[in-house]
Amino acid sequence: IAYDADAAGDRAAEALATKLLAEGIECYRVRFPRGMDANEYAVKVVPATKSLGALVRGAEWMGKGAAPTSRPEGESWSA
Repeated sequence: IAYDADAAGDRAAEALATKLLAEGIECYRVRFPRGMDANEYAVKVVPATKSLGALVRGAEWMGKGAAPTSRPEGESWSA
C-alpha cells in the first residue's frame, strides 16, 4: 500500500489493509516522507528508481504479529 504520507493516507491504508488481510492477502505499507506521495518522492529523489525500490523493499508489515518470513514461489521485491 503506497498512499500519501498524511492523516488521510494513514486512515485509508489501515482500512484497506484490514480488508485485504481478512481475505488472506499480505499487506505492507510503503512509507514516504511525511506529506509526500509517490509522485512527489520520485520527482525529488535521484536516482528515482533506486530510491523508490529502497522504500518498497523497506515497506512495513501491516498485519498482526511478526511479518511473514517467506514469499510465495516466484515473487520478488525488486523495483
